[in-house]
Amino acid sequence: MTMLQSFTSDVAFRGLSKTPFDGASPCRLGKRTVIYGRNGTGKTSLSEALRLAEGSGRADSATLQARIIANGSSSGIRLEPGSAPFRLFVYNRFYVQESLRLFLSGDGHASPIVQLGIDNIKAEAELKEHQAYLAVLEARETSIREAVKRIERDRETLEKETKAEIISALAPADAAYYNPTRFQVTQVRKLLDDQSAAALSKEELASELNAATAALLGQVDLSPAPEQIASNLHLTVNDELLSAHVESVPLPRLTENADLSTWVEDGLAFHSEGDLCEFCQNGIVNSDVLAAYRRHFSAALDSLRERLGKAIAYFERQRDALDTWLQSIPSESEFLPDFQERAKDAMADVRKDVEALQIEIGKAISAIQRRQADPLRVRPDADLLTESFAVVDVAGLNQVLTENNAACGSQAARIKGARASVELHFGAQKGAEYRSAARRLELAQRALSRLQQRTVEVDAKRLAAQQELQDVGQMANLIDVDLREHFGHAHLRVSVTPDGTGYVVTRSGTVATHLSEGERNAIAFTYFLRSLEEEDVDPEQAIVVIDDPVTSLDKESLFAAFAFARERTEQFIQTIFLTHDYEYFRLNLIDLKNRWGSSQKRIRMNDATEKQMPEVSFLEVRAVSQDANSRHGEVRELPRSLVQHPSEYHFLFFHVAETSVGTSQEYLPLVGNAARRLLEGFLSFRAPDKINFQEKVNAVAANASIDGALKERVVKFLHSQSHREEPRPSSALDFPSIEAELAATLKFIHAADGPHFEAMCKSVDLDPVAILQNLAAQQVA
Repeated sequence: MTMLQSFTSDVAFRGLSKTPFDGASPCRLGKRTVIYGRNGTGKTSLSEALRLAEGSGRADSATLQARIIANGSSSGIRLEPGSAPFRLFVYNRFYVQESLRLFLSGDGHASPIVQLGIDNIKAEAELKEHQAYLAVLEARETSIREAVKRIERDRETLEKETKAEIISALAPADAAYYNPTRFQVTQVRKLLDDQSAAALSKEELASELNAATAALLGQVDLSPAPEQIASNLHLTVNDELLSAHVESVPLPRLTENADLSTWVEDGLAFHSEGDLCEFCQNGIVNSDVLAAYRRHFSAALDSLRERLGKAIAYFERQRDALDTWLQSIPSESEFLPDFQERAKDAMADVRKDVEALQIEIGKAISAIQRRQADPLRVRPDADLLTESFAVVDVAGLNQVLTENNAACGSQAARIKGARASVELHFGAQKGAEYRSAARRLELAQRALSRLQQRTVEVDAKRLAAQQELQDVGQMANLIDVDLREHFGHAHLRVSVTPDGTGYVVTRSGTVATHLSEGERNAIAFTYFLRSLEEEDVDPEQAIVVIDDPVTSLDKESLFAAFAFARERTEQFIQTIFLTHDYEYFRLNLIDLKNRWGSSQKRIRMNDATEKQMPEVSFLEVRAVSQDANSRHGEVRELPRSLVQHPSEYHFLFFHVAETSVGTSQEYLPLVGNAARRLLEGFLSFRAPDKINFQEKVNAVAANASIDGALKERVVKFLHSQSHREEPRPSSALDFPSIEAELAATLKFIHAADGPHFEAMCKSVDLDPVAILQNLAAQQVA
């Protein structure tokens, strides 16, 4: 199910904006759309652009780009025969001219025969037209075939480039597979067609290539770390070694001379009381001297020295064990590619911990050695250990190692996955362009198929033209019935010419040579609606556009035309009615108002489908000023207040009042006529018992005590605009200052009935205070 939302053109089509639906107030078409537009706003240009685009693909020199909705998705297409998923059937005055062209071009003298429709002209003209069309189709087919070849070459280039890139990247991993012979283009096409494929970042690609080219590795082993040194051991070293006091009676001459102290301590082992001094060989060892030396070199001192030695040996063993263990840590290259970066970081953390611990061990050894060199002297506070021994944290390294070893068993799958990821990366890089080319190729081939199908159809029509002309009698009878039943034209008859070449219209039994505009429109509109019943018209794939079907029709035929059109178009997927006749517009508005209300409710409830394609759209074509000398037509939503109050009186009041406060200058060239009709309607209701215009004005002015100058100004205004009983706003106001006349008109209405004036403002969502302030500022007399 496909419908039209809006369209744009590459250049402006006649008086229409290039973006008619995307102006100051963007809007869109609905399944049932009614568009009101006064003469000169671009309403007919809107329908004609669609008619020409459906017929030839171009509206004059403009190419239309349509926004369509299909199965809930919105997309853009070029609007031309064979490309759109729907057909457009457009009725407007140009269609009428074309359907009645022989009569119109002959001025009533060339032929009295009125032939209806391009498909029902004389046999010779029909054959020539089909032949010309076949030539156009042939030229288009040639052009499309060339386009198909270009697109296929582009796709082939993308396939070759992608294949070469993949082989270049992955040949180091498996040259036996990734080579021009083994790695087939069919695989490349799958990669390019994969919409889920995502391109990798530079870093991700490097990682996947590293994994794809990696060799199969075994599990990584890690020797147990040396026993941790208690973090608070520095306090024990301070208390029991560096700051410990030794029970000794120190001799000053020994404490002050370390070398002498060492020499004497070593000599004690060779001397006893009464022995001859081994050094001088003269003196006798004195017991008092020996006792003093032994008190100096006490057992406590020996114990301290032993502890100091063991402490140094302990720390040196720890230092050597850490060095040996650190050298045994595996390198990052022994890990799988996916874990190498984490392993590198984890080993860096471990080395940092070991280095910190080695520094503390070195400090401890140096401090102990200084105490060992002078054990009787307590080390000063500056020589004490202040830092806790660092803890070597191997948890992170063990975690990486555990995960790495667990993944060793799935290396083959990881390598395969990495290669697939690299393949998809290169497929994704050119995939969007490749798939875009595929879509263009599909569209071209579809258009080619449609062209070929159309060529067969046109050729069949060319061959069967004479046979088709023999079938026009049935259509003539149907048109006859419609003219009588719906439009009351019993005096008109439509029948086939004696030679079977078309239709002839008779009036009261004689050939009609001068059909009135209403008669021509009735016949053409009836023919158009009947043409929608042709066998090749599928209502589910057809959009009907009808522009002013009631132009110049009798008022009595207004409702008949409305009901007739509604009956014959209800089954079509989408209809668009355009009119400048407010009564016809009002009939459509009232008919669709309930469906519009339901649609608006769904939109307010954020129904996405309804927002994309409303059930009903009420729109208005406005002529928007571009600069001082030019205007163009734009389509906008009809104000909600005018939908709720669908009378012409409300419509006229809204535009006159809106223009008076300067919020909308688009209607300025036309609101003089609107103001005239507004005031005549007001006077008719305020003075229904008065017969002529002057009596109505006098009665209303007298009842409201309206200033005489204002009354005369209004009278002059309406007389200048020909105060007809049923005037139609088809001519512009000749006053030099339209704004002043509008202000005078609104001032008169307000003075005559203030509550009515304010109620009207509110009913059309305008601020009565702002309107009155504006009137006061203009100083309307």
